[in-house]
Formats: sequence, C-alpha cells, structure tokens
Amino acid sequence: MMARAYVFQGHVDEHGALVIGDPIRWRAVLLRMKTLDVELRIERQPEDHSLRQLRYLWGRVYKMLAEFSDDSVERIHGVCTDRFLREVVVTKLGEYVRIKRVSELTMSELHEYTEQVRRLGADMGCNIPAANEPCEVTL
Repeated sequence: MMARAYVFQGHVDEHGALVIGDPIRWRAVLLRMKTLDVELRIERQPEDHSLRQLRYLWGRVYKMLAEFSDDSVERIHGVCTDRFLREVVVTKLGEYVRIKRVSELTMSELHEYTEQVRRLGADMGCNIPAANEPCEVTL
C-alpha cells in the first residue's frame, strides 16, 4: 500500500522561515502523523500570482471566516461572491443581475475582491492577516 502524500504551499520569508499557506491543515496533518517518520521535500513553485491569490483566498481568507462564523468554506464563498461580485447586465431584452465567477476576475480584481472579503471579516470581528503576514497557529 502506498503512503498518502500531503502537499502544502507556502513561501520562505526574508528571514528564511517557512510560512505555510494553510497552517491549520498543516497542523492537523502533523497531529495525525505524530511519532511517524516522514520525508519533507521543498520545491520552488512557478511564479503564478493568480494561483497564489486563489490559494490565499480559499486557504486562509475563506477558511478563517468559515471557522469564525461556524460555517462551511463553500457557503462563505457563495455569500461573498453574491455580495461583492454582482453585476447588472443590460441586454436588448432588459436588465438582469449576474454573479461573476472568481475565475473570471483579473489579478487586480481578485485582489480587490479578496480585500473586500477581508474587510467583511474585520467588520464581524475576524482579523484575517494579509497574504504577506504570517499566520500563527497554536500548538
């Protein structure tokens, strides 16, 4: 039987410290593997800022908001897209409201959307660290 491999994304900060993109999942995996021998491989990821933005949005922003509000990440995504990505489309037949998909957003639109979701969290009392700020995990 082949052992399960867990894949995590993150980055190395200016001090040489590893910052895990999804620290809560990281901690959960470590707890499941207590006392086991493991192999850790670190590889450089290609520079794709939109992929990095999506990982931050789903792995930290939505996740922290979901845990704070005791809801699912998927429902948080639905509520936020409904709230912040509405657009009125005008056609010859009339107007209708359309919810844009996150995958349709440009990098700058995705950044703005993510900031709107973070501000929503802050208004609720959930402080979500910026993408370049470390996220502490209690052991």
